[in-house]
Amino acid sequence: MNYDRPRYLKILNQSRNDGLIKVLTGIRQCGKSYILVNYFEKLKADYSLDQVLTYKLASRSNKAFRDKDKFEDELRSKITDNSKPYFIYIDEVQMCPGFEEMLLSVREDFPNVDFYITGSNSKMLSKDILEKLGTNGREIKVYPLDLEEFIDFYQRIGRLQENVDILEEYLNVGGMPSAVVNPDNAGGLFDSIKQTILIHDICDRYANVNEDVLKRVLEYICSSYGSPFSLDNAVKQIKNPSITKDVVQQYLGYLEDAFLLYPMKNIKTGLSSLNEEQDEIVKYYVVDHALACRIAGGFFNVGSRVENIVYINLLRNGINEISIGKKSNNQKEIDFTFQKNTERYLLQVTEKMDIESETEKREFDSFKGKKGENKLLITLRPYFGSYGKKYPEVQIVLLKDFLLGYKI
Repeated sequence: MNYDRPRYLKILNQSRNDGLIKVLTGIRQCGKSYILVNYFEKLKADYSLDQVLTYKLASRSNKAFRDKDKFEDELRSKITDNSKPYFIYIDEVQMCPGFEEMLLSVREDFPNVDFYITGSNSKMLSKDILEKLGTNGREIKVYPLDLEEFIDFYQRIGRLQENVDILEEYLNVGGMPSAVVNPDNAGGLFDSIKQTILIHDICDRYANVNEDVLKRVLEYICSSYGSPFSLDNAVKQIKNPSITKDVVQQYLGYLEDAFLLYPMKNIKTGLSSLNEEQDEIVKYYVVDHALACRIAGGFFNVGSRVENIVYINLLRNGINEISIGKKSNNQKEIDFTFQKNTERYLLQVTEKMDIESETEKREFDSFKGKKGENKLLITLRPYFGSYGKKYPEVQIVLLKDFLLGYKI
């Protein structure tokens, strides 16, 4: 199926010929290579074929180019005209040791060349590629499908029927492209992603990693994401004699590096943070809510899932410095608070608010005493109560509307 993923096509077009080496990062099988393959097909419509080059280093036909000197000779032989642009896509770039030296050497002599690269294995994750390139690289973060992309996928594969509640489908299926295309085999796909990350990205990469402990740490987070995180509680709940706080913290870092987990830290905001210490992790979220459910053995809390979807969607839209809003210990917390340009946003997220329920009162009262130009209460189910009249400044937004059309 040919699908452009317009969000990333726009980013790639905007970054074209910006002088930086583009590095696509994200969890395995989220579509990084697919995005670049489609992008380069479009480039071929605007430029001659000799200007648009693709090298897949995992292919035996390109085995010789895993040697950086031979690869550099190859690239230099293809760049025959300094007056026109060249676009070069290298997949599995880590299979060429010393690639960063080679790329920078070629780019130094040929500033008309625009490089795009992907790659990760047990020897090098995409974050390592970025570190090697330093200021010469530009990261383009790729996430699983958002709801708009999910709807497009469903329409293309003929699953968008009149009786289908598309948001419920998204809640259940998630956004990993292969799972969306073939939901009947999603469980096997999720198991494969999990095992590849645990074994190849982490256990094969780092010495002395206990696979069973690593698996337990991941399962714990996937069954408690969106809840306040405590190292002490994690050690207590995981119940393994090999687990210490240092081990848990180390393993969580590995899972973050593999783009599976996304922490929310205490960052300095207009509101006081939950704790005094800055940059302390207070919650974890998972890159894909359906993948998390599979890893956790079927754990499904609708409220947590909705909160996870909102957080990942904020990251997807380039909002990174997100924190919990809590002015003092006597006030209720706000799920997410962040600054964009000169305005502060406060977001409270819930599954539903029944009329005259404790949930209704709690969700609205969370905004009491909080300062911010934009106060949003995002709910999965429609709200028909009147308690919100006490807070006319709070805008009630349905989750589907927030994901499809709300502009922050």
